[in-house]
Amino acid sequence: VIVAVRVRPLWVEGRENGCTSVVRMEGNTTILRDPEYPEQEPRRFNFDYAYWSGDAFITDADGIMRPDGPASRYADQDQVWSDIGSIIL
Repeated sequence: VIVAVRVRPLWVEGRENGCTSVVRMEGNTTILRDPEYPEQEPRRFNFDYAYWSGDAFITDADGIMRPDGPASRYADQDQVWSDIGSIIL
């Protein structure tokens, strides 16, 4: 069994209402913080693959999100497919 997780951008309504992400990633570790209890230690989860797609992207003319530069941490669909696409099929 291989487990992958991908963080996607906040939805428009969430951004308009001032919501912020409670997730961050360090390598294959996904870290969740509880905004109601910020003093608590964040919870950490390890996965085989962890993809950050929450920000650091631009939207091209076709409406497809792409990394905003060579140092971007944004994982686009091409990256996800390259890593796990053949495994899934």
